[in-house]
Amino acid sequence: MLQQRSGTIIIVVIVALFVGYSVHTAVESWRTQAVARAIEEYMAVLDAEWIDADCMPDHCPKSSKLLPGVPQDRALFTTTEGGIIRGRGKDISTVAPVRSSLAIYELKKQQGGVVEAYVDVTITQCSLAGGYEVLPDLYRITLAPSVVDKHNYVVMDDEYLNPTKYRPGPGGVAIYYRDNGRKPQCFG
Repeated sequence: MLQQRSGTIIIVVIVALFVGYSVHTAVESWRTQAVARAIEEYMAVLDAEWIDADCMPDHCPKSSKLLPGVPQDRALFTTTEGGIIRGRGKDISTVAPVRSSLAIYELKKQQGGVVEAYVDVTITQCSLAGGYEVLPDLYRITLAPSVVDKHNYVVMDDEYLNPTKYRPGPGGVAIYYRDNGRKPQCFG
């Protein structure tokens, strides 16, 4: 009788651990998908800003700050976004670079529901020599819960990471990857 009870207890413990792991995995999968959606929306704004003549350092009617759910107190531009706008100045590109892939390697939960995502964004642009130039860049992107829907995230800021100092997450395996296969229309 005692042996049967201990067997039943072991089975109950195994089932509880499995259910707990499954719930944890589902929550992390949901969080990864929500973070990926927020980064994709943010990157689409950055892609468009390359050719937006109305977007200047002092005023940008389509800044990522205006995405739904971004807190009012966030800066007009993120670090990267401001770099793009200031870097191009009034020289509006006729052909925008295109974000061709996004890989999320690691998510770190912070206080207040904030999440840091370690990502690799690959940009494909027209090369002056003809053809395409592919530029992979690593970033730490800080996201906060959306003020519209607490189950979604918005990008608050980002920071370029030196690839010689940062190595992507556990084993270098992406927890999310999307290659949209897009390439810019190059003329010349």
